[in-house]
Amino acid sequence: MELTSTANPETPIISHSKNLDFVRSFAVLLVVGRHVAGLIGYTHLGPVPLQFVGIFGVMLFFVLTAHVLMFSLEKISKTESGMRSIHRTFFIRRAFRIYPLSIFIVLVGFAVSKLFTFQGFAKISYADLASNVFLVQNLTGARDIVGPLWSLPIEVQMYLLLPITYFLIARRSAWWIALVYGAGVVLGIAALKTQLLGMLRYAPCFIPGIVAYWIIKRNPKRILPFFALPVALITLLILYGKLGQFSQTLGGYPACIILGLMLPFVRESSGLLVNAICEAIAKYSYGIYLIHVPVMYACFLLEIPLLQQIALFIVVTWILSVLAYRYIESPMIALGSRLTKTAPQVVVAPSAA
Repeated sequence: MELTSTANPETPIISHSKNLDFVRSFAVLLVVGRHVAGLIGYTHLGPVPLQFVGIFGVMLFFVLTAHVLMFSLEKISKTESGMRSIHRTFFIRRAFRIYPLSIFIVLVGFAVSKLFTFQGFAKISYADLASNVFLVQNLTGARDIVGPLWSLPIEVQMYLLLPITYFLIARRSAWWIALVYGAGVVLGIAALKTQLLGMLRYAPCFIPGIVAYWIIKRNPKRILPFFALPVALITLLILYGKLGQFSQTLGGYPACIILGLMLPFVRESSGLLVNAICEAIAKYSYGIYLIHVPVMYACFLLEIPLLQQIALFIVVTWILSVLAYRYIESPMIALGSRLTKTAPQVVVAPSAA
């Protein structure tokens, strides 16, 4: 992972990481694969129940989100003065990254629900619409207009804690970062049992990304070959498939922290074809994540052979995701950067699942 600015070699920021592209691509393909396989009648991916395949993909997104946003906060802190200004810049940028496409998907889904009633588009109330627009479904109890929207409120609410966490762990010792993780686990378990502040259930899935950031800032040696990363992801998926049967949320904590501890020590991928494919999937992953479910239902309702349904689903999802990035995501990211009067950030697709 490159951590230096091309403009100023002494300014540490996060730039393009082939390994993060790989993990992000792996995560979004798990989510998409879970939904498609479930729709056509499968129940397991190897030894792992499909239910856990999709959730594990979302947890990977949570790790990546916190990891990348630590570098974004570091970059902001070098150009902004004062805690209030840093928070303002961070929240504006994230709002323009998350909300435009999600609102568009919500409005389209709502409009379709008023015109048609079929699987995936049940009738939706205006209260559900408002909750989905503001991404507060987990607070209001509203239904998700599009299934993958369930993870976005959790991510948005965790944004409130990430800047605080950044300042808590910056230039701190290993004991301090261990304390932050331990506190996150305690809060996660407490929220799991009480159902209060439910988003804290996933804090131990975000904090490993922060742990990875903390380790990288200490310039660790990249002692693991890239091949160790896909092997680890598959192994962790199987581990979660076992632990998730006891607790769907708690079962993901070990897999997330293992990934967070491992990422800083893996050498960057050197495979040109793999890198090109993963970079493309990662770039459009937010659109793929939000768009694939309605496209899936539309394509698999057609009375054509299964292979043609799958091919059509892949093509349409890809085209719509590219268009969404070009005409919604990218312009809104640029607008958020202009409003904060700083150079545009590195584009990072969120969770998401």
